[in-house]
Amino acid sequence: MSLSLLREWLVSSGQFAGYDLEAGLLIRVVNSTTMAARPGPLAMVAHQICLQVWLSVSLLADAQGAADQFVSVSQPITALAFIFDGLNYGISDFWLAACSMVRSKVHNILTLTIRLDQFS
Repeated sequence: MSLSLLREWLVSSGQFAGYDLEAGLLIRVVNSTTMAARPGPLAMVAHQICLQVWLSVSLLADAQGAADQFVSVSQPITALAFIFDGLNYGISDFWLAACSMVRSKVHNILTLTIRLDQFS
């Protein structure tokens, strides 16, 4: 592989890596691991354990944050459903509640049947 070809490859791939946040994080992780390995294997093992715990906690916190966003979006809709159900049962309009449940179940069954036909 010639030097000019190698330089061309590094320039073109470096542009993509520059935009990628994971590449920057990966470089920092490799640097910190290299620096932790200098004092000896015990320091490197302690560093790796702390790094894995930190990554696990940060990923779990991100997952919780993402789940909270979707819950907060659907909460007003869920609240309205509870309000209308409560009003229907409160005024003894069980017939309307029963019809809406049957209608929603028929809709779900038809949707699942159509989806199963598409995927099988």
